[in-house]
Amino acid sequence: ETIDGLNNALQEMNNKIEAIEETKNNEALVLSVALIIKENALYNRNFSKDVDILTDLASNQPNIQNDISTLNNIKNEIIENDISLINSFNSFADELVFEEQTDKQNTNTNDNAVAKSIKLIKDTVSGINFDKVVILKKDKKTNEQKALLSKLKELVNAYNFSEALSLIRNNPQFNKVKNNDFIEWQNSVQKNIIFNEAISRIITS
Repeated sequence: ETIDGLNNALQEMNNKIEAIEETKNNEALVLSVALIIKENALYNRNFSKDVDILTDLASNQPNIQNDISTLNNIKNEIIENDISLINSFNSFADELVFEEQTDKQNTNTNDNAVAKSIKLIKDTVSGINFDKVVILKKDKKTNEQKALLSKLKELVNAYNFSEALSLIRNNPQFNKVKNNDFIEWQNSVQKNIIFNEAISRIITS
């Protein structure tokens, strides 16, 4: 009777072990690793090894291979999270200047005229910082440009990065903005979008 009881207990244990072994080939394990990758990216931690593990685990799941390839392409990159992207944008948003393309000869003529005028005023009036006058002149924006920047800020602060990037790409006015921080920010947004779309499809699948 004792031996029969032990046999039954061993059989139950074997069934549990088989269930665990099956889990190794289950989509649940792929899901777990995908969630780990998402969390590591959220906290700016490296997730390259996790992607390698995911690649091996999901080798027999063709429906997510494109997304896994995407993750492999960016696994050594730092994915800026949403809050970081918003803070980064707001740090330089008010400094963005739309540089106007004007005729060089006319520009030189105007610059000379402005320089002569300022010199004349400086010769007669003291104690005024005229350098600020020039800075304000360079930072002049049209109503259209102000509206575009306002819309862009609204989208970014609402976490709508896809629409923000579309707004930039669909409005040639933004091509006049010569700002390295702005260019790097757009690249970071693109990586954020690509990563989140890929990992979301894997998790959903």
